[in-house]
Amino acid sequence: MDSTRRHVARRGSLAPTLSRTALIALVTLWAGNALAQFTNKTIGFQAGYVGVNKSLMVAGGPVLGIESTLYLGDGFDLAFRVVAGIHQDQITDKNAVGVFPAIGFRYLFSEEDARPYLGLNIAYLRFFGADSMANPNLVALAPVAGFEYYFQSNTALGLQGEYQGILDIPNRGFKPTNAFAGVARILWGF
Repeated sequence: MDSTRRHVARRGSLAPTLSRTALIALVTLWAGNALAQFTNKTIGFQAGYVGVNKSLMVAGGPVLGIESTLYLGDGFDLAFRVVAGIHQDQITDKNAVGVFPAIGFRYLFSEEDARPYLGLNIAYLRFFGADSMANPNLVALAPVAGFEYYFQSNTALGLQGEYQGILDIPNRGFKPTNAFAGVARILWGF
């Protein structure tokens, strides 16, 4: 075989190889990031409103806070949050600062992009500057219902509603006082 034929034979086999390589490179660059699974931990912010029964002697008000979740498996999350807001003392008209940390569990009915859930928190309520309150340190059992939507693999927006059955055992025994909270949330996973 002379050198011209060998050179043509090599070029003929090189063209399909180059086109395959170019196709693979194009598909790889076009594909973007893989979105295989969601994260197991989140941190985020909450903003909303807490409405308190007048028997506590403080008015409801807006709240801001931070939260974190830890995915435990099989649809269960451990959730922790701290929210704070300014509430007005109903007798003295002075402002009181309410701080409400809570810890609890929630069950995710779906673990995909859209995640409705139900849960139960144990909350501590502390009102600083509420002089009219007989007991500014309260505990509440709080069932929650919410929905979050992951619009990116690690970023979600959500809404949550919460009923708080506040127990003031020294003054009211086991008869709960009602409070309701509604918050909007943004979460980032890591």
